[in-house]
Amino acid sequence: MHLYEQLLNALHIPKPYNEDTYGVRIVDAKYIAYLCKNNYEAYRKLISADMLGIDDLGTEPSEVLDYGNVYTPVIDLLTKRYEEQLFTVITTNLTPQQIREHYGDRIADRLNEMVRKIVFNNCTYRIDKFATLVSCIPNLRALGLPMCQIILASGSLIPQPSIDAWETDQIK
Repeated sequence: MHLYEQLLNALHIPKPYNEDTYGVRIVDAKYIAYLCKNNYEAYRKLISADMLGIDDLGTEPSEVLDYGNVYTPVIDLLTKRYEEQLFTVITTNLTPQQIREHYGDRIADRLNEMVRKIVFNNCTYRIDKFATLVSCIPNLRALGLPMCQIILASGSLIPQPSIDAWETDQIK
């Protein structure tokens, strides 16, 4: 997602209605919940940003309590962005079923309508680095990469991505 941000900023694409250029704001889902409670004006601006990247959808609390008021910051943000047809990029580790369970049918249906889903079936380097390296070798070979192109940086494996579409294009 940060690569997209850097690319968009480097291209300096002008907005048609003023002198400004397009840019994308990337925030963590937890930060959305934080803003809703602690800086509501900044939260309102975030909702209406031309382009927004939401990282790690599903890691935030579903509800935020503020002086007895219950807010659903991410659900409200997604609803407003859906209604205004604003450009939104989302990353998540949730499965389609988990999205439906966590956010409900209404938001899952809106996500089906407003986003194109791309699944990255990368190896993970969060567990055991050696086991990850061994499990990534078949994926790297399938991409036609020679073994010398497996990259290790600062002791962490940087896997090469493989992109597959979901079996269906719907969040079940």
